[in-house]
Amino acid sequence: MVAGWHYLVAAITIGGLAWVWRMTPLEDHDRSPIKLLFAVATPLCVAYVIAGWGILNWKNWSRILALVLNWINLVLAALQIGRIGVEGVLSALVSCLVLWWLSMAAVKLAFRSGMGRR
Repeated sequence: MVAGWHYLVAAITIGGLAWVWRMTPLEDHDRSPIKLLFAVATPLCVAYVIAGWGILNWKNWSRILALVLNWINLVLAALQIGRIGVEGVLSALVSCLVLWWLSMAAVKLAFRSGMGRR
């Protein structure tokens, strides 16, 4: 489920980026803010997909990458307090659950030893 979460975040972000690009009027010649959004969001999406793949394969580096990505998600949610919607609250809650699971001693040991793979 944790790997699926990472794939889902990447898919939703890519879909949102495609929607923003499509909804921007063609007459708008200054797409610099949208290009900046793509430049920041695309590497994060790639990182989420890589983390998801690594988690499926019980790679310790992916546990660390997932921890970093989910902390980033929580910090961004905290910066939006007062303006955050239901989807942001759900995203933050799921990130908390992912952080909790990835921080459990048994899970850390399984990732470090590669024994989580069955």
